[in-house]
Amino acid sequence: MNFTILNTLDIYRRMLAERDTVARTTMFESEIAAPFAPMLRIFGSEGTPAFKQFNMVTADDLENGVSAVIRAQVERLIEVGAHALTTAALNEAAERFAPFADRLHVQDVIYALLLMHPDKLMPGDLGYAGFGGIPGYIMVTLSSTSDAVIGLLKGTTAHELYHNVHFSVQPFSIMSATVGQYLTVEGLAESFAHELYGEAGVGLHAKAFDESRMDEMRGIFGQALNVTGFDVVRGYIFGGRIAAHMNLPAIDLPDFAGYGMGYRVVQAYLKRSGRSAAESVFMPWQEIVSGSGIFDPR
Repeated sequence: MNFTILNTLDIYRRMLAERDTVARTTMFESEIAAPFAPMLRIFGSEGTPAFKQFNMVTADDLENGVSAVIRAQVERLIEVGAHALTTAALNEAAERFAPFADRLHVQDVIYALLLMHPDKLMPGDLGYAGFGGIPGYIMVTLSSTSDAVIGLLKGTTAHELYHNVHFSVQPFSIMSATVGQYLTVEGLAESFAHELYGEAGVGLHAKAFDESRMDEMRGIFGQALNVTGFDVVRGYIFGGRIAAHMNLPAIDLPDFAGYGMGYRVVQAYLKRSGRSAAESVFMPWQEIVSGSGIFDPR
């Protein structure tokens, strides 16, 4: 795989130092926004409006009272070598797919580590997120530079690259996806990060799962595996509180329940099958769910 890795920390630092508003905007548009324009057009916009749509920092935010927060985050990320960490993660993750190179359909990937607007965070925000759902493009977004979040940079990057590869060999559309498919999509990506980096690579979304409610969750998700519907499925994945904030149908589930359940389904499948997450990228989701045994009658 070939990676174009934007050095966004250097770009942010230069934007913060630039006093001219037009020059700062040009810097953002040409160096950060433009490489992602083909991906963002899929969602109906591009450039600054697209980044604002997803609550990411743009050039004008650096004169709207949040520059001090952004400056501190940028310097912290430079200090810990975040650019080098994420670069290493991309290469390490790509190595796991090398044996399957002739079966992969994504070769060129643009990657960026981006900052979220500190005043526009979602309920349940854990300090980081990512988007690798469009093959060829990966964004990892940060709202925190805590030790916990920095410790997850490599795992999160690998998680999103897995999505890129997965969706190139098994196209995924949230508009038609089932709950079961979405569970395995997230569970496989999280399990891939675990294979690379152990428990340190497992994200907070998966770790938030309450094991004492496993039987309850097994029943709820087991009955919903074939449920479809863009808004409904997202509720199962993100949980009731976040679903309410997003004006999705009401659902009584804890935050990120689908991530936690999906991770456990895939972990069970990998253990029983002896397969790796990398080679399981080609497996149908139904086979993974069935092979996990999680939803078998008890």
